[in-house]
Amino acid sequence: MKYLIKQPTYYKEFKCDGVNCEDSCCMGWNIWIDKKHYDKLRNLKNKELKYEIKNSIKRYKKEDKSFDHYAEMQINKLGQCPFLTKDKLCNIQLNCSEDMLPNVCRIYPREVNLVNKDIERSISVSCPIAAEMILFDKDGIKFEEVYGENEFKNIFNGIYNIYNENNYLEDLRTFSIQIMKSRDYEIWERLIILGMFIERIDKLIADKNFYEIRNVIEVFTNLIVSGAMKDVLQDMPTNIDVQIKLLKEILDERFLLSSNIDNKDRYMQSFMEAINALGYDEEYTFERVKLNYNKFFEEYMKNYLIEKDYVFENLIVNHIFKKVFPFEGDKTPWSNYVMIILHYSLIKMLLTGLMAYHKENFNDKITLKLIQSFERNFEHNSLFKEHIYNLITKNNFDTMAYMAILIKN
Repeated sequence: MKYLIKQPTYYKEFKCDGVNCEDSCCMGWNIWIDKKHYDKLRNLKNKELKYEIKNSIKRYKKEDKSFDHYAEMQINKLGQCPFLTKDKLCNIQLNCSEDMLPNVCRIYPREVNLVNKDIERSISVSCPIAAEMILFDKDGIKFEEVYGENEFKNIFNGIYNIYNENNYLEDLRTFSIQIMKSRDYEIWERLIILGMFIERIDKLIADKNFYEIRNVIEVFTNLIVSGAMKDVLQDMPTNIDVQIKLLKEILDERFLLSSNIDNKDRYMQSFMEAINALGYDEEYTFERVKLNYNKFFEEYMKNYLIEKDYVFENLIVNHIFKKVFPFEGDKTPWSNYVMIILHYSLIKMLLTGLMAYHKENFNDKITLKLIQSFERNFEHNSLFKEHIYNLITKNNFDTMAYMAILIKN
């Protein structure tokens, strides 16, 4: 059966290259197995594979399991799936077929959502090959509608049934993407405009005042197109102290940046290079880090954000579409916006440190490595997301004023 499918145009260009992948998705984490494929794998006729499967698959306890998370493939002492060959290929797929792979193995890094009965496909930048293709497209992400089969049947990363008389979901997400693609504004300006918009929308939704949403979109459209937003944005405050304090809070909870990381070496190398360059060492002082960050931002990052603004635009536009922003999970639109800004501000700060660390040897591959490994380690880490959001609320930073401070330097 063929469906009308919405997707970024890059989707059809993606092809997994496990042999040459720098951060294999078959390494670093346990793999969920759905019940259907658990039964299939347990009933394999291949004796060699069947023996390995018996010793590698752990079924969850009754109270912990669901159909999709019925069991897990435990990684071996090398930190990889036991069926990963020396050539970085899947032994199950080589000896059986792709149909034998658990759902998560078949889909990743693709994401397929069912949104109001429409199928939407995208790809996560937590995959190195996808990240390079998505982030470094200078023309930005474009979207298309195609007719085709849903190759993943009824396997969806998320199912969103958000209806009302005016179908405001599509309006909100489309306009959010338009804001982020408005290149007459710098990336920090676009992020603040998005926040001001979502702040208004959050209140309308809380009050169930849906009919005002299109009016708010029209007002913001006129302000953006006319350039009237420029004067408002220039008056936004800057406070490096808040950014430094946030990073310090996370550093003080370093267990979140080690024990729960999927591929520690790749991310931690970038992380340690960045914080050492910024001055987070045994002689650490708040003022020293603040001075370093200010200096390095002016020297390196300021121009980079202008020259390579499309990298951050693509990162956020892809997230908006992929996660059905602003309706991701059970959070409010404002909470989901706050998480976008937290990720952006942390990446910005770490990238500033990396530029100072590598100096004239800094290149796009370093940017790619940081963003991809950051997304891989924290995109699915609910513990990290919850903890970092609690840091913000505990310090009363979850306001538009403080979000602007995190965004603007």
